[in-house]
Amino acid sequence: MSFTDFLFRTKEPIRPELIVAFNSKIPDSIDVRIQSSKDGGYVAEIGNIDNCITQANSGKEIIEMVNDAMHTSLGIPEDYRKFVTHYQPSQELVEKFGMTIPNEYLDRNFVMEKIVA
Repeated sequence: MSFTDFLFRTKEPIRPELIVAFNSKIPDSIDVRIQSSKDGGYVAEIGNIDNCITQANSGKEIIEMVNDAMHTSLGIPEDYRKFVTHYQPSQELVEKFGMTIPNEYLDRNFVMEKIVA
């Protein structure tokens, strides 16, 4: 492939059957444990997906990073991620997380539920 072809290549079309296949890999809920990082920010471990750990600088960012880590661990390609299931904690926790996660939620497991794409 030439450099010009590389720059102007078109992406493969999204295949509905692959969306279904990728969604079938995703659990109904994920168990998340968030801890303060030594360097500031947070580290999150997803308990029911093997070796799935991520970090972020803020409470808001940790939710995005948990989803990214989960999709990466399950082998879901970037182009398909907007079409598959994402997670978020309860609305109450989302509001409380804001920019910092209150200490009462650190070092404690909580469940993030599916939100359908």
